[in-house]
Amino acid sequence: MKEIRAEVVIGSPPRRVWQVFTDFAVYPIWNVFLLRVAGEAKQGEELEIRVQLPVTKPAAYHATVLKSEAEKELRWKWKDFLKGEHIFTLEPVGENMTRFTQRVELGLLAGAFADKETMAKTEEMFGHMHRALKARCEEAAE
Repeated sequence: MKEIRAEVVIGSPPRRVWQVFTDFAVYPIWNVFLLRVAGEAKQGEELEIRVQLPVTKPAAYHATVLKSEAEKELRWKWKDFLKGEHIFTLEPVGENMTRFTQRVELGLLAGAFADKETMAKTEEMFGHMHRALKARCEEAAE
């Protein structure tokens, strides 16, 4: 199984990061990777997701929320033939600081399509999203 992973430390408490991260309605304003998420961050919820992949035009897929633990973890599984899981974790790392980690675990078929360049560019997209999330959370805290 292949994994793509990136993390960032945000100068806001997990409560604030979770609030901003799970406010899917405003993703089109700031999120450069997950362009649109329709649905709620609740276990069992069906999501419609539009993502900006690094080497193609934006793509849409459906997912099911496997786990939603406020201020700690959100995990969903893709429902298309390229199976995989997208996992987001929040961890307090000091007073009013949160480590936000995003990772994708690719299933066998999806992993077969993901060459080194695609993996590196996807990680780069994660970085763009993380910088935007960090800015939005820290701006809101001021």
